[in-house]
Amino acid sequence: MSRDGLRGPQPGWSAISVCQLKGHSFSVPEGDGKWTWSDGHFTYFLDNSPVTDAALQSLGPMPKLNDLSLTRTLITDEAVPMIVKQFPGLEVLRLDRTTVTDKNLGELGRLKSLEQLSLFRTRISDSGCSKLAKMSTLRKLSLDQTHITDVGFKALGQISKLESLSVWKTQVTDEAAAEFSQLYPNMRLNR
Repeated sequence: MSRDGLRGPQPGWSAISVCQLKGHSFSVPEGDGKWTWSDGHFTYFLDNSPVTDAALQSLGPMPKLNDLSLTRTLITDEAVPMIVKQFPGLEVLRLDRTTVTDKNLGELGRLKSLEQLSLFRTRISDSGCSKLAKMSTLRKLSLDQTHITDVGFKALGQISKLESLSVWKTQVTDEAAAEFSQLYPNMRLNR
């Protein structure tokens, strides 16, 4: 395996993205990730792997990919626009424990089907919350152990379809959480 996390482009992977897998799951060569097809949902898990921005780019476009998990990978802010371009059908995206910051979060708003976003233990701050607040399709958002404060937290109330928000171990105060819960009583708030 190279420093880039993969041995160059994997041409067969793009073909996989349009297969009808009918309930099967299988592993990508050398355990670099796991593909699954379940309930009409096509998922690719690259968690805990040395995948970098360059390796992610080598996957090529996969418009039918619904769910991408990049937890504990080596991707950076530069991967965010690439994710949007290559995987436009994403409904679920996990960037937990990566070095992603506020820088390119606004790009995620171009993912018109994105309903779940997890940014656990990233470097997201109030600036990023203002970008996330414009993502009208989000239903579930996790910002646990990020750098958000009451200011960014309040902005998240603008996400009209948001049903579940997790801000555990952030700088959000009890007062702000109580006010938020009163304003949005139907939203599940984890803090």
